[in-house]
Amino acid sequence: MVVTSTGRVIISTSEVIPSNPNQVYGHYLNYSDDGGTTWLPTPVRFSPTDLVIGAGSPKLAMDKNDTLYVLWTSVNPPAIFLSKLDANLNIVKDSVRVATALNYNSFATHFTIARRLQDVFTKKNGELK
Repeated sequence: MVVTSTGRVIISTSEVIPSNPNQVYGHYLNYSDDGGTTWLPTPVRFSPTDLVIGAGSPKLAMDKNDTLYVLWTSVNPPAIFLSKLDANLNIVKDSVRVATALNYNSFATHFTIARRLQDVFTKKNGELK
């Protein structure tokens, strides 16, 4: 969960298949502008995870400019990816592979926001690209 400078609360959820709770149907993002009383009627599907096999639940972090960073893992290919979205959940920078499994094809991800997180993305003329 993250909170924007305007108070928008953004969460990440995963939907599992009832007949097989170990199988994830999809990953979603949702937000509330009133402190969690109401939410979008239909969560926004986080589509980058649809392109891999065995995607892990997205982890969220937000910088001081209300840019949302989503860290997520994949079994195939065995990797960790980072995506960048705006506060309205529009993809600004699609998934960038930030790590590849070396030995066991398994990850335990943790996400901490830092003052220099934006340096993960290439800067051109002072702007994030």
